[in-house]
This record gives sequence, structure tokens and C-alpha cells, in this order.
Amino acid sequence: MTDETNSTPTADDATVPQSMWLRGDRAEAVAVPSTSAPTGAEAVWAAARASQAAVKAPTPPKPLMSSLIDERDGGKATLFFGRTIPMPMYTVIFGTLAIITLVEVIISELPEGFVGTLLLVVLSLAKAVLVILFYMHLRHDSRIFFAALLLPLVIAVVATMFLLAVPTSGYPY
Repeated sequence: MTDETNSTPTADDATVPQSMWLRGDRAEAVAVPSTSAPTGAEAVWAAARASQAAVKAPTPPKPLMSSLIDERDGGKATLFFGRTIPMPMYTVIFGTLAIITLVEVIISELPEGFVGTLLLVVLSLAKAVLVILFYMHLRHDSRIFFAALLLPLVIAVVATMFLLAVPTSGYPY
């Protein structure tokens, strides 16, 4: 009986093909005689090794908006639309939200009009996207969470469009 715990190859083992057998948490090399044809189990193991060699390791998805807003220098600086700002990312997002809120307050003090309302809607959507991506951490989460958030939003937009089509003064008879 041979010692199966010895996994170091010798000079004689260099010419003998090796087979990997899993023993618990480690893999051991066991010499396979070169004169015998591979048995059923050996053929299965060889096919498994060949299929694993062809499989590429999956690459993690890039965070949403990482090309526009991303951390630099280990979190001490932030790349913000091509400019490097020497502040942490959450501070930059907070400042951006504050500036957008200030612009919204200024727009709300202007005379009524369609352009002002449209700008307020666009700015509020931008603030909502920043809060969802960064403070709710949807930027690094799975895309399924983004779909779970987007589906009710689409349903709400479609329902709003249907409600806008209903006349407010009643139906003419």
C-alpha cells in the first residue's frame, strides 16, 4: 500500500501522468499508470478538468455611474465628472444634493411657467437618482434590486399617464 499523503512528485513520477483526487479540502496528485486506458471515473475527471480550464472567471459588474462619480486614493478623493475633488465621495454627493436643492428653491421663487416646472421635475429626479445610487447603496448591489425598484416606477408612470387622460370637468354627454 502506498502512502497517499505524500503529494511531492519524485523523479520517476515526472514521466507518469498525474491525476487529481479530492481529499477533503485539499487536492492530492496520484500517479496513474501510463499503460492503462482511462477508466470511466478517470474519463469523467479528465472531462471535468478540461471543462473547468475552458471556463473564464466571471468579472464583477462595474458600479452604476462609475465612469462619472467614483472614489480615488482609497476614499480620500472623488472623481466627479472628470474632476478630482479632494473630499470623500459621500461628502461630494451631499454637497451636490445641497446645491441642487438650492437651485430648486431659486427656481420655485421664479414666476409660474412650464419651463420652471419641468426644471423642478428634472432636478428632483436627479436628486432621487443620487440618493438611490449612493445612500441606498444600489450602485454596488445586484442589478435585480435595480429592476425591483424600476418596475413599480414604470407602473406608476403608466398609471399617471392614464390619469392625465381623464378629463377633470367630467364627461360631455
